[in-house]
Amino acid sequence: MEAVRLSKAPENKRKDEELTESVNRYTLRKLLNLPIDIFRGVARDLIGIGLTFFAATGVAAGICLYYGFPLVFSWIGGLLVVGLLVAFYYY
Repeated sequence: MEAVRLSKAPENKRKDEELTESVNRYTLRKLLNLPIDIFRGVARDLIGIGLTFFAATGVAAGICLYYGFPLVFSWIGGLLVVGLLVAFYYY
């Protein structure tokens, strides 16, 4: 029986080492992916806010052209919509 235990001990040790290595690899992968995940979230939100700003500015520019206001006021419409989006969506 002792011969059986001795023959299984190196296999168990190797499996333990492989398990430890895989846990370390998983932890390292998760730690390295953390900044990437944060950047993806921030980039996604900035792209959404930017597209909303451009769309709102375009609509405001059309309204300004229709009523004869200077186009400088269209920026106010874009900023107003982005301000409302940030206020209601993120808070």
